[in-house]
Amino acid sequence: MYLYHGEPNGGSARLLITIAERGLDVPGELVDLLAPVASSFSSPDDLRISLPMLVVGGQPLSGETFVCEYLEEACPAVPLLPTDPRNRWLARSWCKLVDDGFGASVSDLAHVALLSTGVPGTLPAERIEAAEERVTMVVDRAERQLETSEWLAGRLYSLADIAIFAYANYLPRVAPALVDPARFPKVNGWLSRVAGRAAVRAALAQGATSDPYAVSTVGPDYIRWG
Repeated sequence: MYLYHGEPNGGSARLLITIAERGLDVPGELVDLLAPVASSFSSPDDLRISLPMLVVGGQPLSGETFVCEYLEEACPAVPLLPTDPRNRWLARSWCKLVDDGFGASVSDLAHVALLSTGVPGTLPAERIEAAEERVTMVVDRAERQLETSEWLAGRLYSLADIAIFAYANYLPRVAPALVDPARFPKVNGWLSRVAGRAAVRAALAQGATSDPYAVSTVGPDYIRWG
């Protein structure tokens, strides 16, 4: 296996953390989206579009949720999905929230707050307002869930926590009002617990900067139907 990734935030953080939590030694390289791609990958344009990308036996795999599910089956020694059917459903529902708009919404807010590299210009006010609404919905849901369980999908840390954290870790910096500790004490405690995990610290250290959440790159697209 070989991993192409961006700075360890957002989607790249999601895969780097998942790999680290499994204790896997996966070589890889950090791809600078603004620089010419000088890598061993055969199609640089596809690589830019598909970051992060895991190459297995010469086959490129992209889409963070799908790659995380692949690793769950290919490397089962350290399971990161609950065995209980309901909690497994719950974990996947959190991952779907990331794919359906939470990741893109946080990326929009990070772009505006951090003057994202690779995305020139500003974003329309209505797009930012919609992003704030989506993020608030997810943070509200997380607060309610964490009132009943230690982690987002029950009593055990899972892919759900990794998926949401990979983007939510931006929020105290780029939209602090949306994670106000007075309103969301459980979410803030959860963010600290995830950030303190050894695997998470190791994953977030695999970038070009000492603080990967101080920079923003191109985020995922919003889901479009029809």
